Amino acid sequence: MICCCIIHSRTATSRFDVDYYVNKHMPMTLGLLSPALKGATVETGVASTVEGQPPAHAATLQGDIANYTDVAPIIRFNEVKIAE
Repeated sequence: MICCCIIHSRTATSRFDVDYYVNKHMPMTLGLLSPALKGATVETGVASTVEGQPPAHAATLQGDIANYTDVAPIIRFNEVKIAE
């Protein structure tokens, strides 16, 4: 299986219509690229796992990153929507 990840980075003034993307653009994409494209999910960034709270155990987990890579990660928490 091959996974294609497309990231639209947000800024303070950016616009992204998630409902249009999930309900119009992704069905069009699935229609045009099937049968090669088997499915799609849409993930929209959220600030944390609990509103107003930092991610649990972030300091410990991020502190362990140097044990397996020297590449600075981009860490996001996303809400997943299934495109049909």
